Amino acid sequence: MEHQGVSPVTEDRAGNFPGPPWYSRALSDPSTWTVSVTQNRALNFYHLVYRDVVLETAEEVQAWGRDLGGRIVEGGRVDLIINLGGLTVKPAFLKLYDDIRQDLIARRVRRVYRYGGTPAVRTKLITSATLHAQAPNVFATYEEALRALEADRANDLADKR
Repeated sequence: MEHQGVSPVTEDRAGNFPGPPWYSRALSDPSTWTVSVTQNRALNFYHLVYRDVVLETAEEVQAWGRDLGGRIVEGGRVDLIINLGGLTVKPAFLKLYDDIRQDLIARRVRRVYRYGGTPAVRTKLITSATLHAQAPNVFATYEEALRALEADRANDLADKR
């Protein structure tokens, strides 16, 4: 399925993106980071892909928050689409992870859409979103998440008319 004349992105077996023309630039080097952050300038959102990220200590969760917060451009709030497929947070640190995630959302994110991930991660995100009066926006695929982002933007425009 195409979105506004753009072919959807698919990952190879290693979780890499082939670099379709509408991805204008990578903001980080995926070979040196465990979270790939790519800006889609054409559609004005950031796409995050986790690769084998296992947060097992408070220090790792805090480092994750600093790293991610530092890689999302300062200024206006942004939209995110996140592939959760490579993210694991150990149960003992889920509350800290959620607190840091909520702080990032409050300061830097307008809307967030997620796809993939383990059932435990998806359930935690849906529960947290409900508790914080946020839309959970958890989907099976990238394409579904992108369609939801586009629909929400269209609804925002319709509401302003």
